[in-house]
Amino acid sequence: MSKPRKKSWSSNGDEQEGDSIFADNPFLEGLLDWMGSPEGQQHIEISDDLWVLLKDVQVDAKQRLLIWPDAERLTIDQSVQRIQKQHSSFPRESVEDFLLFWLEAGYDPENYSQEQLDELDKLTERWVKDHERRPKIAKRR
Repeated sequence: MSKPRKKSWSSNGDEQEGDSIFADNPFLEGLLDWMGSPEGQQHIEISDDLWVLLKDVQVDAKQRLLIWPDAERLTIDQSVQRIQKQHSSFPRESVEDFLLFWLEAGYDPENYSQEQLDELDKLTERWVKDHERRPKIAKRR
């Protein structure tokens, strides 16, 4: 007879031992291992720093520009260069990937109507897809 499990944030207490999605889950185990690795720690550090850096950045999705707090309007590539000047240890690809993620899922402007948010989503989705379709050679310039 198994001992009753204590309820936790991830359980309603009805599961048997090992029934939880967190038990013996190779994906989660791999993710946790990666997060503890030097590469994972660097990714977390970069992400943390970039969230702070992008806090006051606005987006002009129609013109496909990031508007920095000093009013400088830059493309994704120019923004990556700007960030790398401040954080030279951050790999270009990591910065670019984060910016693309931020555009699609992290940028959350205040005071937008639902209609404006829907339009922003459409524009940024096209912008990111177009950016990702560019040949790798063009991205390095």
